[in-house]
Amino acid sequence: MLFLVISRHVPAIAPIRPQEELATIKAGLEMWAKHPKVKAFYGFAGEPAACALVETDTAEELHRYVTINPAFGFSTIEVHALLDGEQELTIMEEQRRALAEIGPTIS
Repeated sequence: MLFLVISRHVPAIAPIRPQEELATIKAGLEMWAKHPKVKAFYGFAGEPAACALVETDTAEELHRYVTINPAFGFSTIEVHALLDGEQELTIMEEQRRALAEIGPTIS
């Protein structure tokens, strides 16, 4: 399965020097970028955030990828399962047919 994983920086609650926090986050992002399951890795322009396209076989594998990372404690994480465009179009056509079976659209 393919997932979009978004990581957004959250400042440390515990006392930590900014240099140490930045070094930890950088190490975490480098770990993400080099991971063999990562198909693409991007930073967000103008904000302290990044995302990766991650292909995994199980939820456990994805969970390990996200949580066993030095930057995990300095981030909020969003995970979205992805469909390819053709899958999405096929499902939309199925939705259209199902709606057509229940009657005319409301004007």
